[in-house]
Amino acid sequence: GILADEMGLGKTIQCIALMAMMLERKVMGPFLVVAPLSTLPNWISEFKRFTPEVSVLLYHGTQPERAKVLKQIRRPQGPLGMCPVVVTSFEISMIDRKFLQRIQWKYLIVDEGHRIKNLNCRLVRELKTLPTDNKLLLTGTPLQNNLAELWSLLNYL
Repeated sequence: GILADEMGLGKTIQCIALMAMMLERKVMGPFLVVAPLSTLPNWISEFKRFTPEVSVLLYHGTQPERAKVLKQIRRPQGPLGMCPVVVTSFEISMIDRKFLQRIQWKYLIVDEGHRIKNLNCRLVRELKTLPTDNKLLLTGTPLQNNLAELWSLLNYL
């Protein structure tokens, strides 16, 4: 789906609430959030603030650091015994696509979804290869210039 609320209306919080609800319904993940590098600290802090019981892993840093995190993704963790929510950047999702493809994600959330408005860009191609049961795009601007951009978002879904 597409969550296209305007900036400042709480798209991040709505996604966190969605994952918390899924956990209540025994959907134990793993979940993947792909976002701009500048927003990763915000995603981590919002999870800790609103759902401290949810296990969240930052998948970023050097290749050896990411390899350590990768080993933890399929392991049940925390008080809920869940697979974690993994938060990563667009760039790392493309660099480590082959590793991330090995995991069947319950939910793939793409923050700033308008970044994939070009159907032929590398990011779209790479994200399409990730196996997931559900996809959600977050964007305050689903339609910026023309209908082709909206078509690209819908086609990704």
